[in-house]
Amino acid sequence: MRDVLNVSTAGSVDDGKSTLIGRLLFETHNIPTDQLQQLETGPGGERDYARVTDGLKAEREQGITIDVAFRYLNTPERRIVLADSPGHAEYTRNMATAASGSDCAVILIDAVRGIREQSKRHALIAITMATPHLIVVINKMDLVDFSQSVFAGIEAQFQRYLSELGTPHARFIPVSALRGDSVVTPSKHMTWYRGPTLLEALQSTPVRVKEKTQAMRLPIQLVARTQKFRGISGTVASGQLAVGDDVVVLPADVSARVASIHTARGNRSSVQADTAVTVTLDRELDVGRGDLLVHPSARPQMGRQISASIVWFHTEPLRQGREVLLKQATSLIPARIQAIDHVLDVETLQSKQSQTLALNELGKVSLDLNRRLALDLYANNRTTGSFILIDPLDNHTLAAGMILQVTAEDGLVDIETNSVVIVGEFNRLAFATTLSNYLNRAGRASLILNADEHPESLDAAVRQVSVTPLWVKAPPSISRDSNWEIRFEAQEGAEKIQVIQRKIIINQTLVGPEEAALLVARHWQIGGER
Repeated sequence: MRDVLNVSTAGSVDDGKSTLIGRLLFETHNIPTDQLQQLETGPGGERDYARVTDGLKAEREQGITIDVAFRYLNTPERRIVLADSPGHAEYTRNMATAASGSDCAVILIDAVRGIREQSKRHALIAITMATPHLIVVINKMDLVDFSQSVFAGIEAQFQRYLSELGTPHARFIPVSALRGDSVVTPSKHMTWYRGPTLLEALQSTPVRVKEKTQAMRLPIQLVARTQKFRGISGTVASGQLAVGDDVVVLPADVSARVASIHTARGNRSSVQADTAVTVTLDRELDVGRGDLLVHPSARPQMGRQISASIVWFHTEPLRQGREVLLKQATSLIPARIQAIDHVLDVETLQSKQSQTLALNELGKVSLDLNRRLALDLYANNRTTGSFILIDPLDNHTLAAGMILQVTAEDGLVDIETNSVVIVGEFNRLAFATTLSNYLNRAGRASLILNADEHPESLDAAVRQVSVTPLWVKAPPSISRDSNWEIRFEAQEGAEKIQVIQRKIIINQTLVGPEEAALLVARHWQIGGER
């Protein structure tokens, strides 16, 4: 089975990127027969290779790439997926999208005009997105008489810029996309160049295999149910998952064992990253979209505050305090921009203080999330370490982000997405009322429920809007294993409170309702002395 290399391509307007890709596809016989007629010849008998990739009418009329288009190049050695992203500054967000999943970035520079700001921006975004390999193509060498000195000057200048970015290693290839020099076959006009052609460089670039060796992450997309079946569906983002594995569902922090793994090609005993699966567990758990399945020995960090690098996509500048929606893997939660730490100058690579982040600018920001998420650093996992920001009013995508740091909240327990079941012969209503006051004062809305008065369907409804149900009498359907249970018992001994996983046992011999609520609040770090 051939491997697959994902390549993002970028260049400033008129650097010849569409022509280069068209030429590459043509000479490797990867243009469908019905598209060959688009290669109209001009007055000089030259084919217009750009028409192969510029599929939109506006792209052909303006002579620029607007949307990201995927082109497929098949060779005996591998399958190469080319993400053709636009070079115009207005569409920088499209280039960031293309770079986010690439093994390699091909950056074009015009030999006549040299290095421009967009060239540097494309390199910066590719490196920020942790693209592991860079190929810098110096195009239009025919317009500078295939000069070795011109090529060497651009190579040296851009190499210095890449070194400042922390990526000193990149391949530089001189080409003429229009004439085909060094695209697929070596150039007869540049005998001084001894390196690989573009096709040879793409065929020898290593495919990223890191996702298969990373810690297992399975973002849950949905729960598939029938009368006799209940499975958890999603795509394995990284690592490997096998039948019999012990797993933990986050943020609920409940454990189970994998009973079976179903894929589109049948049942499997094990699967690797990038496989869509439906997993059954050996016990029923209260899980849903946005939860994360992991191995207990390799957990992500849990937190509500993160620092991240972001690329701002919107015409309206980002300002401190802006309310947004943060989408990470399958989770979608409200968040707030706590601070704009700095903005990065593309030319000098110096960080500068700013109150705003403008369109296409890169910067570092701090965000407050409205509940804890299971998070990885982007350097460790591209899926669970990345996110996008969405406008909550019009659903426009505002930014792409890469997590740099997660602020740990030791002892802080996530209760917002779980029910609290209160059990025991005690004044549960007085306890729940006091605990609810602590929760509300800490900004965590709660609602006291009683199965004799409230339907069990209300539990899921209030949790959906981040309200914590406090059941003073819970219906049988509310699982105590997958939620918090607070049990009051008469005990001998001096311990007022015991915490065993998600069960809190209160010694009602020693404490009353108000003090019990304070003890629970302190354990959750939501009230009382810290």
